[in-house]
Amino acid sequence: MPIPTGLTSGILNRVCILKISLKYKILIPTIMIIIAGMGTISIVSHFKAKNALTETIVNAIDNVALTTINSMSSWINDRKLDIRNWSNQGLYKKALLTSFLGLTARDFANDQFKRIKQDYGYYQELGLADTTGEIIAASGQNVVGNYNISDRTYFKKALEGKTYVSKHVLKNRVNGTLVFMISSPIKDKGRVLGVIFSVFEVNTFARMFTDPIRIGKTGYAYIFMDDGLIAANPDKSDLFGHNINKFDFGRQMLNTKEGFIEYELDSQPMFASYKKCGKMNWTLVVCAAKKEIFAPVKNLGRINFFVAIAVVLVVSFVIFLIAESLSRPIRKVVSGLKKMGKGHLGFRLDIHNKDEIGEIGQALNKMAENLQHSNRKIKTQTILLENARDDLELRVEKRTFELKKAEEKYRSIFENAVEGIFQIALDGHIINANPALAKILRYDSAEELISNKIQILIPIPQKEKDALKRVLKRKQDIIGYETQLYRKDKTQFWCSISARTICDKLGNKKYYEGFIVDISERRERKIAQAANHAKSEFLANMSHEIRTPLNAILGFSELLSRDFDDPKLISYTEAIQIAGKSLLTLINDILDLSKIEAGMMNILYEPVNLAIIFQEIEQIFREKISKKKLEFILEMDDRLPRYLDLDESRIRQILLNLVGNAAKFTEKGSIKLTATQKPTSNPNTIDLTLMVEDTGPGIAKEDITGIFDSFTQVSGHLKKNHGGTGLGLAICKRLTHAMNGQIIVTSTPDLGSFFEVCLKDVKISSDHNPKIKPKPNAFEYSHYSFKKSKILVVDDVRFNRYLLKELLLKVNQDVLEAKNGKEAISMARQYAPDLIIMDVRMPVMDGNEATVKLKADPNTKKIPILALTGDIISTARKKTLKKGYDGYLTKPVKIDKLLNELSKYIQHTILETKEKKLFSFMELFKKEEIQKPKVMINTLQTEFLPYCTSFENAMVITQVKGFGEKLLELAKEHNAQPLIAFSRDLIGNAAVFDIIRIKKNMEKLPVLLDEIIQRLK
Repeated sequence: MPIPTGLTSGILNRVCILKISLKYKILIPTIMIIIAGMGTISIVSHFKAKNALTETIVNAIDNVALTTINSMSSWINDRKLDIRNWSNQGLYKKALLTSFLGLTARDFANDQFKRIKQDYGYYQELGLADTTGEIIAASGQNVVGNYNISDRTYFKKALEGKTYVSKHVLKNRVNGTLVFMISSPIKDKGRVLGVIFSVFEVNTFARMFTDPIRIGKTGYAYIFMDDGLIAANPDKSDLFGHNINKFDFGRQMLNTKEGFIEYELDSQPMFASYKKCGKMNWTLVVCAAKKEIFAPVKNLGRINFFVAIAVVLVVSFVIFLIAESLSRPIRKVVSGLKKMGKGHLGFRLDIHNKDEIGEIGQALNKMAENLQHSNRKIKTQTILLENARDDLELRVEKRTFELKKAEEKYRSIFENAVEGIFQIALDGHIINANPALAKILRYDSAEELISNKIQILIPIPQKEKDALKRVLKRKQDIIGYETQLYRKDKTQFWCSISARTICDKLGNKKYYEGFIVDISERRERKIAQAANHAKSEFLANMSHEIRTPLNAILGFSELLSRDFDDPKLISYTEAIQIAGKSLLTLINDILDLSKIEAGMMNILYEPVNLAIIFQEIEQIFREKISKKKLEFILEMDDRLPRYLDLDESRIRQILLNLVGNAAKFTEKGSIKLTATQKPTSNPNTIDLTLMVEDTGPGIAKEDITGIFDSFTQVSGHLKKNHGGTGLGLAICKRLTHAMNGQIIVTSTPDLGSFFEVCLKDVKISSDHNPKIKPKPNAFEYSHYSFKKSKILVVDDVRFNRYLLKELLLKVNQDVLEAKNGKEAISMARQYAPDLIIMDVRMPVMDGNEATVKLKADPNTKKIPILALTGDIISTARKKTLKKGYDGYLTKPVKIDKLLNELSKYIQHTILETKEKKLFSFMELFKKEEIQKPKVMINTLQTEFLPYCTSFENAMVITQVKGFGEKLLELAKEHNAQPLIAFSRDLIGNAAVFDIIRIKKNMEKLPVLLDEIIQRLK
């Protein structure tokens, strides 16, 4: 316990007055100070330790609650994804049919539900219900046909087209246990056919998450609903089945949703942390008895007390011994000083100590001896001093003249220096300054700075000023200290201060002096460099995060396209790939946004057919626009040349953005895409205009000027309803400018918007028959046989691992999976795979760190490792390869690229493949079956052959379909089987908007018609 200051000072005064030896004058105050200090330290340390231990305990309980609630949310989200994925399986769609196929599918559905329930263990029931609520398939034997769930909320929510997690617990109709539900609609072409649902018992859920929680011996966890019902508790006789509203602390937890609370339960103080589970509106409570938790705090106080007593006793004894050894020789020294004071200089002290006291005694003896000699020398020295005084006066006069000349020299340097030189008092006032400092601070003269008592340290913020003073106090000088100062006009600027402390001969501080340099421009350059670095980091992160889901989209669609034979399904997968590749192009352009802004974007001009781009745009947005029942109009100027020198990807990107915006915001009316041209003075160029017009909500006049700014969107309800990054129009504007054009927008609120892209001096392509770019040699897994090997796939995203696994299984490979670098190292050492495909960015341990460790391990260093990343920047790729990777794969992963890399490390053989023979319509030709051949020849030559050329510049789907129907009618009239087959194929391709097959068929048609005419002649 600390001793009061007043009492201490009083005791010390009394001790000083009393005639007490020096030993006790040292010993008594020292012991009192130690006792006071130890008492204060003990109390302070006890409270600090108590607070720290309390905070640690509170944080531990809170972390348990937070970790458990995150696990619960993650588990619920996984089950929600499972139910949603099952709702997309064809088996359950077929089971909802009333046909024989539907009855058979229900049996399979029952078996599958039972197997899922048995395999996973946490499903109490799985079921499938039709739109009336009747359960037609389930994992339980007595459920099908015996229950109707049409009145249940989870069934109604699923019928609305949503995957639903129940917010409340229910009593199971079969066994009366508390359960919660997850349901999802089963759709076909946007129509809900039925509902798939799963039933989870609350007790099973609690055994997984709350029952294992134990804080000390008495701590436990429980769950209550948003209506207060306590649904899960390890001690069923304590709180289970009660309503939390009956307790004061329960009502507080219901009101505040989450936090930390102290309360009493059955007269026992408790601590509890409670967190909200957002997925289900449940609340998890983790609690513990206060008495048990804070037992270590009490023990800590006792230990602290006894340790302090022991330390005081030991230190007091040591001080007593030291004081005794010091006081004895000091008494002898005091006796000698008394004799010297009386003028008796002949004494000599008998002190033989080897410490400082002994040295003092010897010095005192020597002093007495010296004083005797000094008396004799004083007279002689007086005469010598008078002579020295005369000589000193002559030297001072000469030195004064030299100092005057030196001052004139350095004054010139001071006045003409570029840096601002200063001298400031200890309180910060300027006492001297050169003209350069006045100029930097924008004062008229140095005199104005000095006369106005300007404080050069005052413009610095208080925090910076204190730091500067601490540095000067510690180091006596500073060099290049960067901070901000205020000029006379109150504007701030960055400067570099170098200063040192000037002291007198005794070491007392007199003032500071130094100089100031304006570094505003240099500082701005540093900020710009830091901003560029931050932008590069952002772009790299965004590239990886966006390419990860694209990897699954493009990869699975490519797999599906190779397995489908149905032209309609193939068309759908190709539409997904076109849209995905367009999105990939957009991502690449966003990553190049810095190049666009710097004017360094490379524009690649080549012959481009605008009609094909228009058809692709129509195919991409056809479904979205048709769902809104909008009219989509495409118009092209007939005078447009067939091929123009343009950057195809940039034109496509601009149209995707403009048409995409129109499709997103327009709810009724139409969207119109138009291309026109104007001649120029040069016959080899035209001015090309691309226009997108919609009947959407329009844009307010005050918003039009800002829509082309990066990350800017139209204000109001449109932004809330539709969202978006705000980059699309900004990129369109920059790309248009890069291609020597401009983009103009006019809009009327409630009537629509009109975007016009004007490209000047577009060159007409001299190559009227541009060659189709040959595709690089693609690896087809059906053409290669790989030796069976073990391949480890490492990625934290489950869909990415699944995609790579499916691809590798098709080429006879065994696949191992790991979710992070730490797991990869363990599995590589255990299974010794032949190849590792390693994602670069992962939690726990990323790919770079794992690769370095694998290459440093003698047992795994020879295993080839391929880097898998979404970062496509070449500099980043080189930096990644330096980590020790043997190869590089970018997301999205393409099959041919994957197999190409695989062939470098896995043995394989090339299979002999026969080129697929294209189906020939002429195989159906039989001359004797043709009716009225002359009439048919005439019709083909006069009507159909000339019409084929009209499709060279553009193909409008409705016109192609009409042409096919007309050709089919002619073929049936004359019983021409080749033309019947051809026209049906053409009509089918038009129905699914298969542009590629339509184009191929229309290219074959003139040859087919010529051959039929020649054979009929």
